Amino acid sequence: MTRVNSQFEKTRKVSGPRSLQPSQWGMLCPSDTPEGEACGLVKNLALLAHITTDEDTGPIERLCRDLGTQDVAAMTGNEIHSEGTYLVLLNGLVVGAHTRPHWFVRGLRTMRRRGMAGEFV
Repeated sequence: MTRVNSQFEKTRKVSGPRSLQPSQWGMLCPSDTPEGEACGLVKNLALLAHITTDEDTGPIERLCRDLGTQDVAAMTGNEIHSEGTYLVLLNGLVVGAHTRPHWFVRGLRTMRRRGMAGEFV
C-alpha cells in the first residue's frame, strides 16, 4: 500500500518518468527507490503521507469562504495577478484567492485544532 509502480518500460533510459514530479513532492519519498533498471520507476510514499478517500470538500470550501477567500470568477485578471493576492487550492483545484495568507492559515489551523475541520486539512 505504500509503493507506487510506474507503468513504463524498465529498459528505456528516459529520465522524465524516473524523476520526482512537482505534484508528487511531499507525497513520495525522493530517495527511497530501488537500484538498477527499476530506479525511479518504483517509488514509495513519504513517511508522513496519508491517503484519504471519500472526503467531502464542501465543508472545507465553506470554511475557506468564511475565512475571507474571494471567488476567482468575480475577480478581474489584474486583481488575481496583483502582488499580495494568493490562490487557495484544495486538492489541486482553485477555491479562491486571499490577500491575507497569514491570517487565513492561522484561522484554518485554529478551526482544525477545535475540531471544526478534518485532521488532514
